[in-house]
Amino acid sequence: MSFKSKDFDIWKERKKAIFLREISSFIQRIALDEPDVQNVFVTRVEISGDAGICNVFFSGKDGEASFLKALEILKLYKPSMRRLLGKKMRLKYTPEIIFKFDEKYKKIERMERILGEIGEELKQIEEKDKE
Repeated sequence: MSFKSKDFDIWKERKKAIFLREISSFIQRIALDEPDVQNVFVTRVEISGDAGICNVFFSGKDGEASFLKALEILKLYKPSMRRLLGKKMRLKYTPEIIFKFDEKYKKIERMERILGEIGEELKQIEEKDKE
């Protein structure tokens, strides 16, 4: 890995962190007026290699159903969101924002639920062994 690619990776990670913070904050403000947006949250942000596309991943209280309800509202606010990012970061080109449902987060939630169930079963087995 060359010095330039390390610098680019650091720059890209910083940019992702700022995008995540700013987009999350913006969405929280939208949620004050839009009840459907209150049920979703940003899980992560990914930026394309050329920094031309910013994928914003969401999850929600009711899973994908919450996201689909909020998606139409989020699309209406997309131009304002891009303008905000451009101003905050002083970007020459603001990336296109794409909203997606986060399948990874869904898998993580499922794994946590399964591990919780296993933990409960182990507690029950231990209690039976003590008797």
